[in-house]
Amino acid sequence: MQKMDMPHFSTHNPLKKELNLENIYQKLPIGIELYDGEGNLIDLNETDEQLFAIKRTDIIGINLFENPNFPADQIHRLKKGEEVAFDCQYAFDKIKTNQYYHINPQQENTILYLSIKCLPLKDEDENIYGRSEEHTCTSSCSAMKQRNIRRSKKPTNCLTN
Repeated sequence: MQKMDMPHFSTHNPLKKELNLENIYQKLPIGIELYDGEGNLIDLNETDEQLFAIKRTDIIGINLFENPNFPADQIHRLKKGEEVAFDCQYAFDKIKTNQYYHINPQQENTILYLSIKCLPLKDEDENIYGRSEEHTCTSSCSAMKQRNIRRSKKPTNCLTN
């Protein structure tokens, strides 16, 4: 198999900017959150901000292990450094009741049905230095995001069966 070289772009080519890893991270069609070794949120991408209708500055520092929507057994496995994947009914009312972070009043009584995957980030000695979390939903959820229907008062079904 022949090695394929990366295309050469002039510094003024707009496609070169799009190939920047930060741009790719921000524009991925899944929400991504990055946490430090203690479970504190240190970054999230634009898709995650849109999915949860939040601003990065409002939630940086929240702790993954305190998320009231995550089952206790999954949090326990995360703390042990295991990879976890589960479906979640992400109820914004639980976020508000537990004061996990400030929600927009339009999100009250809203539920997102998500598939969540959390991975430990390890160094070469297998020490955990952080975690990544991915949020995905069905195409119907993506369409609702575009129409901003997920902010309605009715629960929204985004779970993939």
